Amino acid sequence: MTERLITRRSGWLFLFLSSVLFLGGIALFSTGLASESLWLWIGGLILALTGILLPPGLFINQPNQSRVVTLFGRYVGTVRENGFGWVNSFTQRRLISLRIRTFDSDVLKVNDAVGNPVEIAAVIN
Repeated sequence: MTERLITRRSGWLFLFLSSVLFLGGIALFSTGLASESLWLWIGGLILALTGILLPPGLFINQPNQSRVVTLFGRYVGTVRENGFGWVNSFTQRRLISLRIRTFDSDVLKVNDAVGNPVEIAAVIN
């Protein structure tokens, strides 16, 4: 399996878009109820539901982090760009840390076969 890099969309754009869709849908829905127009009522309901479905796709990537994106269990790609972004709301985004971790062990004194003391320490990346 090879890594596929995907680009995220601007999170600010989709935050603005979802709020406009939701508020516009509520306004259209209330206008449809007041004028007893079924088409305005249905259109407002669809816009409001679309505005509700967009925000779950928003996420924030910090430096040295990436997100693995899967759609119904299938690998879609990896987002490595830092910042506020949006991907498909139905995908699952799992956080992966890209930081280098080091383990520094304590100094250990042992004796070799002859009996000479030897100090051993390790740094593991």
